[in-house]
Amino acid sequence: MTREQRFHRRGFTLLEIVLASTASALILIAVYGVFFRAVRMRDDATERTREARLQARAVSMIREDLRNGFISGGILASTLEGGTANSRSSFPGHLRLSTTSGHKSAEEVSGDVRVVEYYITTDPDEASRNAGVLVRAVESDLLEPLQAAIEPERVLGNVASMEVSFFDGTTWATSWTVAEDAPTVPKAVRVRLQPGAAVGESVMPKPVEMVVPWMTEPQEEPPA
Repeated sequence: MTREQRFHRRGFTLLEIVLASTASALILIAVYGVFFRAVRMRDDATERTREARLQARAVSMIREDLRNGFISGGILASTLEGGTANSRSSFPGHLRLSTTSGHKSAEEVSGDVRVVEYYITTDPDEASRNAGVLVRAVESDLLEPLQAAIEPERVLGNVASMEVSFFDGTTWATSWTVAEDAPTVPKAVRVRLQPGAAVGESVMPKPVEMVVPWMTEPQEEPPA
């Protein structure tokens, strides 16, 4: 075998180089696909965890207000109303009640009475979606004749509707209003929040639901 023949035996043919390059490209594509799917799964899991935490916070907030719902039988705490109507936006559902949530002791009930209202309004960050943002507005100075402008607190985004119903001991009513002359309260309040569908999807996700017993009965006014 001549020196020139030995030199050609040690080299690669063009076909071998093309095959090796193709195999390397296929391996890189496969690795990139696996990496991309892993990153997407991680991002989806992170987003689901974030949404679950935000929903749990919203449920805890609403439950706390309902657990401390307070109807005095007088003019100070006489608010409990809810239903499908929402005068503040086109999204259905609202809840408004007198509550003592946040009070430090049983002796401070009257001083901590406030009116809390939940409703859905347009989300400025997602105005094009068929879902809004659930907000919470608090009226604290109930004895003031003129209420200051209330800045609602953002509670939960991507909410399509809020369904509020009231258990009277027999059936669930879709609306409730407390009358000042004869206040009656429900046995329990149910709130169901329906999250909006994801972009590009038509299937609505599972709603977030809570049922909270009404803990206090109206107090009778002392005789004059």
